[in-house]
Amino acid sequence: MAKGARILSYAVRLQVVGHLTGLLCWTLTPLPALPLLVALFNGETGFAARLATGLVLLAVAGFAGMRLSLSRPRLNEVMVVSAMAFALPPFFMAWTFGAFGIGYVGALFESVSGLTTTGLSVLGPPEDLPPSVLFTRAWMQWFGGLGFVVLALGLMGGAGRSAARRLGEAEEVAKDPLGSLRDRARRTLIVYSALTLACFVALWASGSGAWHALLLCLTALSTGGFAFDSGSAAALQGWVPRTILIGFSTLGAVSAGIYLHLLRRKPLGTLMRTDLLGLAAFCAAAILGLGFLMWLDGGYAGREILAHAPFMALSAQTTTGYSTMGTASLPASALVFLMIAMAIGGNSGSTAGGVKTFRVLVAFAVMRLTLQRPSLPQTAATTLKVGGHEIDSAELQAIATVIGLAGATFLFAWLPFLAAGYGLDSLFDVVSATTTTGLSTGVAGPALEPHLKLVLSLAMLLGRVEFIALLVLLWPPTWLGQKFRS
Repeated sequence: MAKGARILSYAVRLQVVGHLTGLLCWTLTPLPALPLLVALFNGETGFAARLATGLVLLAVAGFAGMRLSLSRPRLNEVMVVSAMAFALPPFFMAWTFGAFGIGYVGALFESVSGLTTTGLSVLGPPEDLPPSVLFTRAWMQWFGGLGFVVLALGLMGGAGRSAARRLGEAEEVAKDPLGSLRDRARRTLIVYSALTLACFVALWASGSGAWHALLLCLTALSTGGFAFDSGSAAALQGWVPRTILIGFSTLGAVSAGIYLHLLRRKPLGTLMRTDLLGLAAFCAAAILGLGFLMWLDGGYAGREILAHAPFMALSAQTTTGYSTMGTASLPASALVFLMIAMAIGGNSGSTAGGVKTFRVLVAFAVMRLTLQRPSLPQTAATTLKVGGHEIDSAELQAIATVIGLAGATFLFAWLPFLAAGYGLDSLFDVVSATTTTGLSTGVAGPALEPHLKLVLSLAMLLGRVEFIALLVLLWPPTWLGQKFRS
Protein backbone atom coordinates (compact mmCIF):
# COMPACT_ATOMS: atom_id res chain seq x y z
CA MET A 1 0.00 0.00 0.00
CA ALA A 2 2.75 2.47 0.98
CA LYS A 3 4.84 1.60 -2.08
CA GLY A 4 1.83 2.02 -4.34
CA ALA A 5 1.07 5.40 -2.78
CA ARG A 6 4.62 6.54 -3.47
CA ILE A 7 4.36 5.46 -7.10
CA LEU A 8 1.06 7.31 -7.58
CA SER A 9 2.11 10.48 -5.71
CA TYR A 10 3.42 13.57 -7.45
CA ALA A 11 5.52 16.49 -6.28
CA VAL A 12 4.26 20.01 -6.75
CA ARG A 13 5.00 21.77 -10.03
CA LEU A 14 7.02 24.89 -9.38
CA GLN A 15 5.41 26.75 -12.27
CA VAL A 16 1.92 26.17 -10.88
CA VAL A 17 2.99 27.04 -7.33
CA GLY A 18 4.72 30.13 -8.70
CA HIS A 19 1.56 31.32 -10.45
CA LEU A 20 -0.60 30.73 -7.38
CA THR A 21 2.02 32.43 -5.22
CA GLY A 22 1.90 35.42 -7.54
CA LEU A 23 -1.85 35.54 -7.09
CA LEU A 24 -1.29 35.30 -3.35
CA CYS A 25 1.18 38.21 -3.42
CA TRP A 26 -1.37 40.41 -5.18
CA THR A 27 -3.92 39.42 -2.57
CA LEU A 28 -1.50 40.34 0.23
CA THR A 29 -0.83 43.90 -0.99
CA PRO A 30 -3.49 45.44 1.33
CA LEU A 31 -1.61 43.96 4.31
CA PRO A 32 1.12 46.67 4.28
CA ALA A 33 -0.90 49.25 2.31
CA LEU A 34 -3.31 50.36 5.03
CA PRO A 35 -0.68 50.51 7.82
CA LEU A 36 1.44 52.54 5.37
CA LEU A 37 -1.25 55.23 5.24
CA VAL A 38 -1.53 55.26 9.05
CA ALA A 39 2.26 55.51 9.39
CA LEU A 40 2.41 58.44 6.96
CA PHE A 41 -0.43 60.16 8.82
CA ASN A 42 1.49 59.79 12.11
CA GLY A 43 4.77 60.93 10.52
CA GLU A 44 6.53 57.60 11.22
CA THR A 45 8.71 57.71 8.11
CA GLY A 46 10.98 54.78 9.01
CA PHE A 47 8.05 52.43 9.44
CA ALA A 48 6.38 53.84 6.33
CA ALA A 49 9.53 53.27 4.25
CA ARG A 50 9.69 49.61 5.24
CA LEU A 51 6.00 49.10 4.54
CA ALA A 52 6.36 50.79 1.15
CA THR A 53 9.31 48.52 0.34
CA GLY A 54 7.22 45.48 1.18
CA LEU A 55 4.31 46.76 -0.88
CA VAL A 56 6.53 47.17 -3.94
CA LEU A 57 8.10 43.72 -3.47
CA LEU A 58 4.67 42.09 -3.17
CA ALA A 59 3.48 43.84 -6.33
CA VAL A 60 6.61 42.84 -8.28
CA ALA A 61 6.42 39.24 -7.04
CA GLY A 62 2.73 39.15 -7.89
CA PHE A 63 3.35 40.44 -11.41
CA ALA A 64 6.19 37.97 -11.99
CA GLY A 65 4.22 35.02 -10.67
CA MET A 66 1.10 35.81 -12.66
CA ARG A 67 3.16 35.72 -15.88
CA LEU A 68 3.75 32.00 -15.36
CA SER A 69 1.27 29.77 -17.15
CA LEU A 70 -1.30 28.01 -15.00
CA SER A 71 -2.30 24.40 -15.40
CA ARG A 72 -5.05 22.88 -13.31
CA PRO A 73 -3.62 22.88 -9.77
CA ARG A 74 -3.48 19.65 -7.83
CA LEU A 75 -4.52 19.31 -4.21
CA ASN A 76 -0.99 19.41 -2.78
CA GLU A 77 -0.25 22.60 -4.75
CA VAL A 78 -3.36 24.30 -3.38
CA MET A 79 -2.44 23.23 0.16
CA VAL A 80 1.14 24.48 -0.19
CA VAL A 81 0.01 27.95 -1.24
CA SER A 82 -2.65 27.98 1.49
CA ALA A 83 0.04 27.29 4.09
CA MET A 84 2.36 29.93 2.61
CA ALA A 85 -0.43 32.49 2.94
CA PHE A 86 0.12 32.41 6.72
CA ALA A 87 3.73 31.19 6.97
CA LEU A 88 5.50 33.77 4.78
CA PRO A 89 3.96 37.24 5.52
CA PRO A 90 5.01 37.27 9.22
CA PHE A 91 8.70 37.19 8.24
CA PHE A 92 8.26 40.37 6.22
CA MET A 93 6.01 42.13 8.74
CA ALA A 94 8.51 41.33 11.50
CA TRP A 95 11.14 43.25 9.53
CA THR A 96 8.86 46.30 9.29
CA PHE A 97 8.40 46.34 13.08
CA GLY A 98 12.18 46.70 13.35
CA ALA A 99 11.69 50.39 12.58
CA PHE A 100 10.58 50.79 16.20
CA GLY A 101 13.60 48.98 17.61
CA ILE A 102 11.66 45.77 18.28
CA GLY A 103 13.87 42.66 18.25
CA TYR A 104 13.29 40.35 15.30
CA VAL A 105 12.21 37.27 17.28
CA GLY A 106 9.70 39.30 19.28
CA ALA A 107 8.48 41.03 16.13
CA LEU A 108 8.14 37.68 14.37
CA PHE A 109 6.11 36.31 17.28
CA GLU A 110 3.87 39.39 17.19
CA SER A 111 3.41 39.11 13.42
CA VAL A 112 2.53 35.41 13.58
CA SER A 113 0.15 36.12 16.46
CA GLY A 114 -1.48 38.85 14.41
CA LEU A 115 -1.91 37.07 11.10
CA THR A 116 -3.10 33.85 12.75
CA THR A 117 -5.63 35.88 14.81
CA THR A 118 -4.15 34.61 18.08
CA GLY A 119 -3.55 37.75 20.14
CA LEU A 120 -0.70 36.62 22.40
CA SER A 121 1.83 39.43 22.77
CA VAL A 122 5.45 39.75 23.86
CA LEU A 123 5.87 43.50 23.24
CA GLY A 124 4.99 44.78 26.69
CA PRO A 125 2.10 47.07 27.70
CA PRO A 126 -0.03 47.99 24.65
CA GLU A 127 -0.50 51.53 25.95
CA ASP A 128 3.26 52.07 25.47
CA LEU A 129 3.20 51.01 21.80
CA PRO A 130 3.03 53.56 18.94
CA PRO A 131 -0.41 53.99 17.33
CA SER A 132 0.87 52.56 14.04
CA VAL A 133 1.91 49.32 15.76
CA LEU A 134 -1.48 49.03 17.47
CA PHE A 135 -3.29 49.54 14.17
CA THR A 136 -0.99 47.21 12.24
CA ARG A 137 -1.52 44.43 14.77
CA ALA A 138 -5.30 44.86 14.63
CA TRP A 139 -5.30 45.11 10.84
CA MET A 140 -3.22 41.93 10.55
CA GLN A 141 -5.79 40.08 12.65
CA TRP A 142 -8.70 41.35 10.56
CA PHE A 143 -6.86 40.54 7.33
CA GLY A 144 -5.76 37.13 8.60
CA GLY A 145 -9.27 36.26 9.74
CA LEU A 146 -10.73 37.21 6.38
CA GLY A 147 -7.96 35.33 4.58
CA PHE A 148 -8.58 32.13 6.52
CA VAL A 149 -12.33 32.26 5.89
CA VAL A 150 -11.77 32.82 2.16
CA LEU A 151 -9.35 29.89 2.01
CA ALA A 152 -11.70 27.71 4.03
CA LEU A 153 -14.74 28.50 1.89
CA GLY A 154 -13.06 29.21 -1.45
CA LEU A 155 -10.30 26.63 -1.68
CA MET A 156 -11.69 24.13 0.80
CA GLY A 157 -15.38 23.84 -0.03
CA GLY A 158 -18.46 24.35 2.13
CA ALA A 159 -18.49 25.18 5.80
CA GLY A 160 -19.25 22.63 8.43
CA ARG A 161 -17.23 19.80 7.00
CA SER A 162 -13.91 18.32 7.99
CA ALA A 163 -10.59 19.56 6.67
CA ALA A 164 -10.11 16.67 4.29
CA ARG A 165 -13.67 16.93 2.96
CA ARG A 166 -13.24 20.62 2.23
CA LEU A 167 -9.76 20.10 0.81
CA GLY A 168 -11.03 17.19 -1.21
CA GLU A 169 -13.35 19.59 -3.01
CA ALA A 170 -10.43 21.87 -3.83
CA GLU A 171 -9.97 19.98 -7.10
CA GLU A 172 -13.33 21.32 -8.29
CA VAL A 173 -12.42 24.88 -7.36
CA ALA A 174 -9.02 24.41 -8.96
CA LYS A 175 -10.68 24.05 -12.38
CA ASP A 176 -11.20 27.80 -12.19
CA PRO A 177 -8.97 29.03 -9.33
CA LEU A 178 -9.70 32.66 -10.07
CA GLY A 179 -13.41 32.59 -10.77
CA SER A 180 -14.75 30.51 -7.91
CA LEU A 181 -12.37 31.91 -5.32
CA ARG A 182 -12.95 35.50 -6.44
CA ASP A 183 -16.72 35.08 -6.23
CA ARG A 184 -16.60 33.52 -2.76
CA ALA A 185 -14.06 36.08 -1.58
CA ARG A 186 -16.22 38.98 -2.77
CA ARG A 187 -19.32 37.75 -0.97
CA THR A 188 -17.35 36.89 2.15
CA LEU A 189 -15.76 40.34 2.15
CA ILE A 190 -19.20 41.97 1.99
CA VAL A 191 -20.47 40.02 5.01
CA TYR A 192 -17.23 40.40 6.96
CA SER A 193 -17.04 44.16 6.30
CA ALA A 194 -20.71 44.72 7.15
CA LEU A 195 -20.35 42.95 10.51
CA THR A 196 -17.15 44.86 11.24
CA LEU A 197 -18.83 48.18 10.47
CA ALA A 198 -21.78 47.26 12.67
CA CYS A 199 -19.39 46.38 15.49
CA PHE A 200 -17.59 49.72 15.10
CA VAL A 201 -20.82 51.72 15.19
CA ALA A 202 -22.11 49.81 18.22
CA LEU A 203 -18.87 50.23 20.17
CA TRP A 204 -18.58 53.91 19.26
CA ALA A 205 -22.18 54.52 20.30
CA SER A 206 -21.48 52.80 23.63
CA GLY A 207 -18.83 55.42 24.41
CA SER A 208 -15.64 53.57 23.52
CA GLY A 209 -14.24 56.36 21.35
CA ALA A 210 -13.58 56.16 17.61
CA TRP A 211 -9.93 55.03 17.84
CA HIS A 212 -10.55 52.31 20.39
CA ALA A 213 -13.74 51.23 18.60
CA LEU A 214 -11.73 50.84 15.39
CA LEU A 215 -9.09 48.66 17.04
CA LEU A 216 -11.71 46.56 18.81
CA CYS A 217 -13.94 45.97 15.79
CA LEU A 218 -10.97 44.79 13.72
CA THR A 219 -10.01 42.26 16.37
CA ALA A 220 -13.51 41.15 17.40
CA LEU A 221 -14.87 39.69 14.15
CA SER A 222 -11.49 38.08 13.50
CA THR A 223 -11.65 36.49 16.99
CA GLY A 224 -8.20 38.03 17.38
CA GLY A 225 -8.03 39.66 20.79
CA PHE A 226 -5.14 42.13 20.47
CA ALA A 227 -5.97 44.74 23.12
CA PHE A 228 -5.17 48.46 23.26
CA ASP A 229 -4.73 48.30 27.05
CA SER A 230 -2.99 45.94 29.49
CA GLY A 231 -6.34 45.31 31.12
CA SER A 232 -7.75 43.91 27.86
CA ALA A 233 -11.58 44.13 27.90
CA ALA A 234 -11.50 45.21 31.55
CA ALA A 235 -10.46 48.63 30.23
CA LEU A 236 -13.94 49.05 28.77
CA GLN A 237 -16.23 50.92 31.13
CA GLY A 238 -19.51 49.16 31.85
CA TRP A 239 -21.17 45.98 30.71
CA VAL A 240 -22.60 47.41 27.47
CA PRO A 241 -19.36 47.73 25.45
CA ARG A 242 -18.12 44.43 26.87
CA THR A 243 -21.32 42.70 25.78
CA ILE A 244 -21.03 44.24 22.32
CA LEU A 245 -17.41 43.12 22.04
CA ILE A 246 -17.99 39.51 23.06
CA GLY A 247 -21.24 39.39 21.07
CA PHE A 248 -19.55 40.27 17.79
CA SER A 249 -16.64 37.98 18.66
CA THR A 250 -19.16 35.15 18.96
CA LEU A 251 -20.56 36.09 15.56
CA GLY A 252 -17.02 35.73 14.22
CA ALA A 253 -16.98 32.12 15.46
CA VAL A 254 -20.05 31.30 13.35
CA SER A 255 -19.37 29.75 9.95
CA ALA A 256 -19.22 32.34 7.20
CA GLY A 257 -21.05 29.83 5.02
CA ILE A 258 -24.12 30.42 7.17
CA TYR A 259 -23.96 34.17 6.52
CA LEU A 260 -23.51 33.55 2.79
CA HIS A 261 -26.62 31.35 2.77
CA LEU A 262 -28.58 34.05 4.58
CA LEU A 263 -27.23 36.67 2.16
CA ARG A 264 -28.60 34.61 -0.72
CA ARG A 265 -31.83 34.06 1.24
CA LYS A 266 -31.28 30.32 1.17
CA PRO A 267 -32.51 28.08 4.00
CA LEU A 268 -29.81 26.53 6.13
CA GLY A 269 -29.17 22.86 5.52
CA THR A 270 -29.43 20.29 8.29
CA LEU A 271 -25.65 20.06 8.57
CA MET A 272 -25.23 23.82 8.99
CA ARG A 273 -28.01 23.99 11.57
CA THR A 274 -26.43 21.13 13.50
CA ASP A 275 -23.03 22.85 13.51
CA LEU A 276 -24.59 26.16 14.59
CA LEU A 277 -26.60 24.52 17.37
CA GLY A 278 -23.47 22.66 18.41
CA LEU A 279 -21.62 25.96 18.82
CA ALA A 280 -24.51 27.39 20.85
CA ALA A 281 -24.53 24.31 23.08
CA PHE A 282 -20.77 24.45 23.65
CA CYS A 283 -20.98 28.17 24.47
CA ALA A 284 -23.75 27.57 27.00
CA ALA A 285 -21.84 24.67 28.55
CA ALA A 286 -18.69 26.80 28.76
CA ILE A 287 -20.52 29.60 30.60
CA LEU A 288 -22.27 27.27 33.05
CA GLY A 289 -19.17 25.14 33.59
CA LEU A 290 -16.82 28.04 34.27
CA GLY A 291 -19.37 29.71 36.55
CA PHE A 292 -19.80 26.50 38.53
CA LEU A 293 -16.04 26.00 38.94
CA MET A 294 -15.57 29.60 40.09
CA TRP A 295 -18.41 29.12 42.60
CA LEU A 296 -16.93 25.80 43.73
CA ASP A 297 -13.59 27.48 44.38
CA GLY A 298 -15.26 29.68 46.97
CA GLY A 299 -13.11 32.71 46.25
CA TYR A 300 -15.61 34.55 44.09
CA ALA A 301 -18.81 36.34 45.01
CA GLY A 302 -21.92 35.71 42.96
CA ARG A 303 -21.68 39.14 41.39
CA GLU A 304 -18.09 38.49 40.28
CA ILE A 305 -19.08 35.20 38.70
CA LEU A 306 -21.90 36.85 36.76
CA ALA A 307 -19.58 39.66 35.66
CA HIS A 308 -16.68 37.50 34.47
CA ALA A 309 -17.74 33.89 33.78
CA PRO A 310 -19.89 34.53 30.65
CA PHE A 311 -17.29 36.80 29.04
CA MET A 312 -14.28 34.60 29.85
CA ALA A 313 -16.08 31.42 28.79
CA LEU A 314 -17.21 32.86 25.46
CA SER A 315 -13.77 34.36 24.87
CA ALA A 316 -12.24 30.89 25.27
CA GLN A 317 -14.91 29.00 23.32
CA THR A 318 -14.80 31.42 20.38
CA THR A 319 -10.97 31.61 20.65
CA THR A 320 -11.12 35.41 20.82
CA GLY A 321 -8.76 35.96 23.74
CA TYR A 322 -10.14 39.10 25.35
CA SER A 323 -10.41 38.97 29.13
CA THR A 324 -12.12 40.92 31.90
CA MET A 325 -9.95 39.50 34.68
CA GLY A 326 -6.50 38.02 35.18
CA THR A 327 -6.57 34.52 33.71
CA ALA A 328 -3.82 33.37 36.06
CA SER A 329 -6.03 34.18 39.06
CA LEU A 330 -8.54 31.48 38.08
CA PRO A 331 -8.40 28.14 39.94
CA ALA A 332 -6.57 25.25 38.26
CA SER A 333 -9.86 23.46 37.53
CA ALA A 334 -11.14 26.51 35.66
CA LEU A 335 -7.93 26.76 33.63
CA VAL A 336 -8.23 23.12 32.55
CA PHE A 337 -11.89 23.68 31.69
CA LEU A 338 -11.01 26.71 29.56
CA MET A 339 -8.34 24.67 27.78
CA ILE A 340 -11.03 22.20 26.75
CA ALA A 341 -13.23 25.05 25.48
CA MET A 342 -10.33 26.53 23.51
CA ALA A 343 -9.48 23.13 22.03
CA ILE A 344 -13.05 22.76 20.73
CA GLY A 345 -13.27 26.28 19.28
CA GLY A 346 -15.86 27.59 16.84
CA ASN A 347 -17.54 26.52 13.60
CA SER A 348 -15.67 25.31 10.54
CA GLY A 349 -15.37 28.10 7.99
CA SER A 350 -15.25 30.80 10.68
CA THR A 351 -12.39 32.95 11.95
CA ALA A 352 -12.24 30.92 15.17
CA GLY A 353 -9.54 28.39 15.94
CA GLY A 354 -9.62 25.04 17.73
CA VAL A 355 -10.38 21.67 16.18
CA LYS A 356 -13.89 23.00 15.35
CA THR A 357 -17.30 22.03 16.64
CA PHE A 358 -18.17 19.76 13.72
CA ARG A 359 -15.20 17.49 14.34
CA VAL A 360 -16.08 17.27 18.02
CA LEU A 361 -19.68 16.41 17.14
CA VAL A 362 -18.37 13.64 14.90
CA ALA A 363 -16.18 12.36 17.74
CA PHE A 364 -19.25 12.27 20.00
CA ALA A 365 -21.16 10.38 17.30
CA VAL A 366 -18.34 7.83 17.05
CA MET A 367 -18.44 7.26 20.81
CA ARG A 368 -22.22 6.89 20.75
CA LEU A 369 -22.06 4.39 17.90
CA THR A 370 -19.27 2.44 19.61
CA LEU A 371 -21.36 2.09 22.77
CA GLN A 372 -24.46 1.20 20.77
CA ARG A 373 -22.95 -1.56 18.63
CA PRO A 374 -22.68 -4.25 21.36
CA SER A 375 -26.47 -4.08 21.75
CA LEU A 376 -27.15 -4.52 18.03
CA PRO A 377 -27.44 -7.78 16.06
CA GLN A 378 -24.18 -8.83 14.43
CA THR A 379 -25.77 -8.49 11.00
CA ALA A 380 -27.01 -4.95 11.65
CA ALA A 381 -25.66 -2.33 9.26
CA THR A 382 -24.63 0.91 10.94
CA THR A 383 -23.73 4.26 9.45
CA LEU A 384 -22.13 7.27 11.09
CA LYS A 385 -24.17 10.42 10.56
CA VAL A 386 -24.02 13.96 11.92
CA GLY A 387 -26.76 16.41 11.01
CA GLY A 388 -28.06 14.05 8.34
CA HIS A 389 -24.61 13.96 6.72
CA GLU A 390 -23.04 10.52 6.39
CA ILE A 391 -19.39 10.46 7.43
CA ASP A 392 -17.37 8.23 5.12
CA SER A 393 -14.10 6.55 6.06
CA ALA A 394 -11.90 9.16 4.36
CA GLU A 395 -13.62 12.00 6.18
CA LEU A 396 -13.47 10.16 9.49
CA GLN A 397 -9.77 9.50 8.96
CA ALA A 398 -9.14 13.19 8.31
CA ILE A 399 -11.10 14.23 11.41
CA ALA A 400 -9.14 11.80 13.55
CA THR A 401 -5.89 13.08 12.02
CA VAL A 402 -6.64 16.72 12.83
CA ILE A 403 -7.71 15.92 16.40
CA GLY A 404 -4.66 13.71 16.87
CA LEU A 405 -2.29 16.34 15.47
CA ALA A 406 -3.83 18.95 17.76
CA GLY A 407 -3.22 16.76 20.80
CA ALA A 408 0.32 15.98 19.66
CA THR A 409 1.04 19.68 19.18
CA PHE A 410 -0.22 20.45 22.68
CA LEU A 411 2.11 17.82 24.12
CA PHE A 412 5.28 18.37 22.09
CA ALA A 413 5.06 22.17 22.24
CA TRP A 414 4.70 21.92 26.02
CA LEU A 415 7.83 19.77 26.48
CA PRO A 416 10.32 22.65 25.87
CA PHE A 417 8.48 24.69 28.51
CA LEU A 418 8.74 21.84 31.01
CA ALA A 419 12.45 21.56 30.23
CA ALA A 420 12.78 25.29 30.92
CA GLY A 421 11.15 24.90 34.34
CA TYR A 422 7.59 26.06 33.56
CA GLY A 423 4.50 24.28 34.92
CA LEU A 424 0.78 23.93 34.18
CA ASP A 425 0.44 27.62 33.38
CA SER A 426 2.65 27.10 30.33
CA LEU A 427 0.37 24.32 29.03
CA PHE A 428 -2.50 26.82 29.10
CA ASP A 429 -0.51 29.23 26.93
CA VAL A 430 0.53 26.41 24.58
CA VAL A 431 -3.11 25.39 24.08
CA SER A 432 -4.05 29.05 23.68
CA ALA A 433 -1.42 29.49 20.97
CA THR A 434 -2.27 26.30 19.09
CA THR A 435 -5.98 27.11 19.09
CA THR A 436 -5.21 30.75 18.12
CA THR A 437 -7.04 32.05 21.19
CA GLY A 438 -4.72 34.51 22.94
CA LEU A 439 -5.72 34.07 26.57
CA SER A 440 -2.60 33.89 28.71
CA THR A 441 -1.58 33.09 32.27
CA GLY A 442 1.38 35.44 31.85
CA VAL A 443 3.89 32.93 30.49
CA ALA A 444 3.85 34.46 27.00
CA GLY A 445 5.37 37.87 27.56
CA PRO A 446 8.45 40.03 26.95
CA ALA A 447 10.58 37.91 29.32
CA LEU A 448 9.85 34.62 27.53
CA GLU A 449 12.98 32.93 26.18
CA PRO A 450 13.52 33.42 22.41
CA HIS A 451 13.41 29.70 21.58
CA LEU A 452 10.10 29.35 23.41
CA LYS A 453 8.70 32.30 21.45
CA LEU A 454 9.58 30.37 18.30
CA VAL A 455 7.90 27.23 19.66
CA LEU A 456 4.67 29.15 20.27
CA SER A 457 4.96 30.79 16.83
CA LEU A 458 5.12 27.38 15.17
CA ALA A 459 2.17 26.19 17.27
CA MET A 460 0.13 29.20 16.14
CA LEU A 461 0.89 28.51 12.48
CA LEU A 462 0.05 24.82 12.80
CA GLY A 463 -3.23 25.58 14.51
CA ARG A 464 -4.27 28.29 12.06
CA VAL A 465 -3.88 26.16 8.92
CA GLU A 466 -5.31 23.14 10.77
CA PHE A 467 -1.99 21.28 10.83
CA ILE A 468 -2.23 19.32 7.57
CA ALA A 469 -1.50 22.14 5.10
CA LEU A 470 1.67 23.30 6.90
CA LEU A 471 2.92 19.73 7.27
CA VAL A 472 2.37 19.18 3.54
CA LEU A 473 4.40 22.35 2.87
CA LEU A 474 7.28 21.03 5.01
CA TRP A 475 7.10 17.40 3.81
CA PRO A 476 10.07 16.69 1.45
CA PRO A 477 8.10 14.46 -1.00
CA THR A 478 5.88 17.48 -1.66
CA TRP A 479 8.83 19.08 -3.44
CA LEU A 480 10.96 16.09 -4.49
CA GLY A 481 9.77 13.35 -6.82
CA GLN A 482 8.05 12.83 -10.13
CA LYS A 483 6.09 15.72 -11.57
CA PHE A 484 2.49 15.46 -12.71
CA ARG A 485 1.94 16.24 -16.39
CA SER A 486 -1.48 17.53 -17.31
